[in-house]
Amino acid sequence: MTEPPPDIRLGMAPLDAEHSFQITLLRALKDVCARDDRKKTLELVEQLDDYTNMHFLFEETLMIQTGYPSHDAHRREHEQLIGELRSLREAVLEESPERPASVANAMEQWLLQHIQTFDRAFAAFVRPAAR
Repeated sequence: MTEPPPDIRLGMAPLDAEHSFQITLLRALKDVCARDDRKKTLELVEQLDDYTNMHFLFEETLMIQTGYPSHDAHRREHEQLIGELRSLREAVLEESPERPASVANAMEQWLLQHIQTFDRAFAAFVRPAAR
């Protein structure tokens, strides 16, 4: 498994660790999709879904606690990825071999973009307040 790109590091250890694990799960999912192992694919989708929901809850709690002004827009972004996870689960259950890999690729790109934009803006807001 390759390391997540360094440009997703926000300088907030808990978020950085969680993002790294999300990327690791997505990449493992893409590998399993390529092998067409439906059972393992579904297990990884469930694991990714559980972990992502936990991560988003943590992030959104931090946003509320810090009074982050863009919380609502950020939460809507999270809801979009949760919708993609539902689509991925449906694709696996439909036994469409190409679709899960395609959705997983799109999700990884979405997550990387989200971290580099929305999460980076949140980290910039929080870091000065922590000093």
